[in-house]
Amino acid sequence: MPAIHVSRSIMIDAPKEKIQDAIIYFTEFVKWSPWLIMEPDAKTAFSENQGEIGSGYSWEGELVGAGQMKLIHVDENDIEMKIHFLKPFKSEARTVFTLVESEGQTEVIWHMHSSLPWFMFFMKKKMESFIAMDYERGLGMLKEYLETGHINSSVMIEGIVDIEGRKYVGIPRTCSIEDVGEVMKADYKTLFDFIADNEIVLEEMPFSIYKTFDIPNNQTQFISCIPYDGDALLPKGFVRGEIASQKAIKTVHTGSYRHLGNGWTAAMTYARVKKIRTTNTMLGIEVYPNDPDDTPEEKLTTEIYLPLK
Repeated sequence: MPAIHVSRSIMIDAPKEKIQDAIIYFTEFVKWSPWLIMEPDAKTAFSENQGEIGSGYSWEGELVGAGQMKLIHVDENDIEMKIHFLKPFKSEARTVFTLVESEGQTEVIWHMHSSLPWFMFFMKKKMESFIAMDYERGLGMLKEYLETGHINSSVMIEGIVDIEGRKYVGIPRTCSIEDVGEVMKADYKTLFDFIADNEIVLEEMPFSIYKTFDIPNNQTQFISCIPYDGDALLPKGFVRGEIASQKAIKTVHTGSYRHLGNGWTAAMTYARVKKIRTTNTMLGIEVYPNDPDDTPEEKLTTEIYLPLK
């Protein structure tokens, strides 16, 4: 069967013992789970011997599927768990957390070893990419949880809605996935300078159109946009465009922009589970109802739309 191995790491400003407890106690593990964040109402059950070898928990939900995780080894540096997936298909995996202290911080390395059914061999590269993104989301939430005591991220799936058509001007970009935040921040400053210079009154919310999101090659194409139907002369690098009225899956993420991947994953998982076909012409749209300069991070909302075919 096609073997899968994924490894991701992060530096956390916390002692090794504190991090270890947040991993081996499954009642803590679920608080920063990159999967349960998209379905907080999923059923979970915990063994009574939490923190001990042989302890575990189980989950079952529409989006997260069903399975069980068991703690099988703990030493000073490594934590090992066994996972039994029951839905959407049966499989097993071994996951290992390695903790390495360095200059007052701790590096957490999350490994996963598994395999795919033979008939899914063509999914190997894609599955490794998606799991890697899940691990990055989870480690980011673990870091925030341990360093601040809470996680600024929640997701609500609203289902299928109608999007009104609109014209826009925007700045198209291609960059690495991790650089999106900084690139977009600079582009919106340029767009709002354009608004000010032309005395434009912005009557609708700014948004971004994601054209592609290439996880294996760590690259994305997107357009940072402001709604605009005027004829002002556009600066170099700007484009005009229009979004057609259409139906889309709507998901709302509340919290830090750092965790927007939670909202996107929830929306795409919802589409897959519900067997809803989304368009190939664009990946999706982010709409920003709040001004991040005067909105507390925990109250930032982002609307995510996946247009349907």
